[in-house]
Amino acid sequence: MDSKVPAEATLAEKMKTMPTLLWLLRLDMPTETALDLVALLGAVASAAAALSRSACNVVVFAIIWVCYFSLYQVGQTFLWFQWDILLLESGFLCTVVALAPKFNTPLGLVRLLLFKLCVLSGVVKLQSRCPTWWNLTALNCASPPALPTTRILPRNGSCERVWPRRTCC
Repeated sequence: MDSKVPAEATLAEKMKTMPTLLWLLRLDMPTETALDLVALLGAVASAAAALSRSACNVVVFAIIWVCYFSLYQVGQTFLWFQWDILLLESGFLCTVVALAPKFNTPLGLVRLLLFKLCVLSGVVKLQSRCPTWWNLTALNCASPPALPTTRILPRNGSCERVWPRRTCC
């Protein structure tokens, strides 16, 4: 975490370079303890929002987002995946929707986020350079459900139409 920020930098410069709650907590405790406290605060706030309708407000959602954003900033390559960005964006949208629940604009932003997720998921599949995705044949074989039943299997007993014929990377 300290590699991007000089040791002699002030707290304001550190927060500008890499905004995280850990700069505030690391003043008098080890980094591992500060990470645990931020994660625990986020988990408690999430549990409160999940269990109590009165805790579903802007302040709680903002606390959850700030905690995850703080961990994302210091997580480096462990938190640089598509789903981590999706969690940050959806957490921010939860805060926006909690601010204005009666308006349609925040719900339009949620729809836009879902559209973005679908488009970028397709882009990721195409960037894998898998020939079945590029030939648009990846979905020709139906994937089996977790527990196949006799209703989905072909009548002749052949599983050729149910199980994928080829795999990709």
